[in-house]
Amino acid sequence: MIFKKSFTALLIFALMIIINFISVHQIFQEKEVVEEIIIPNEVSQTRYTLLLDVKVKSNDFDDNFWIDNSDGKTLNISLKNNGSNPVQHRITHGKNTVRSKGTIRPGKTVQLQLGDDRSGRWRIDVYTTDGSKMNVKVKAKQF
Repeated sequence: MIFKKSFTALLIFALMIIINFISVHQIFQEKEVVEEIIIPNEVSQTRYTLLLDVKVKSNDFDDNFWIDNSDGKTLNISLKNNGSNPVQHRITHGKNTVRSKGTIRPGKTVQLQLGDDRSGRWRIDVYTTDGSKMNVKVKAKQF
């Protein structure tokens, strides 16, 4: 009889631990970054040069643009996935990869703001890995 009560109590305790683990795991799984912003310095954006403003509705996007520091020392790049599938992205400055972080989930935005000397050639690649069409807003501005 004592063994039955101890076994039942142990079983209930083990079930409570498992249920707690599952609920904690679900909470962490559902937590997602809505918008990622990297801002080294607070800069006013009242006057800016629009370098790129494109809606992409294909399975691949690759574009280049040049900037000069005389037009401003801060570059803002925004990639918004309005589609229903995840997309990949890569941003390069000259021969250096500035960002190759990977996936942008549907409905999410990645925003990168860089200060200092950013003159030169920039390239933005956005693509899908499965060949599906994407719906992405790509914007770059300098101020």
